[in-house]
Amino acid sequence: MLICLQGVLPDGEQVAVKRFMRMSSQVSDDEFWNGLGIMRRIFHKNMVELKGYCIHAKTKFLVHEFVENGSLAKTLFGNTLTQ
Repeated sequence: MLICLQGVLPDGEQVAVKRFMRMSSQVSDDEFWNGLGIMRRIFHKNMVELKGYCIHAKTKFLVHEFVENGSLAKTLFGNTLTQ
């Protein structure tokens, strides 16, 4: 399960926080670490910056730069996407 939240760092910077609830399989841990490794190495103008991560008990968090105006898909494709 994935929950996306908006947060504020102590310096006042707004961030997007993705909260991953741990599933029972090891696959979800492997996917998290593999994805984290990739995100740490990719720098592109169309990618949000990864600010950090945290693992607490059975929950994992990714902290990204916050992007105004909704989702990336909406920004890229406008209202052409169907529900």
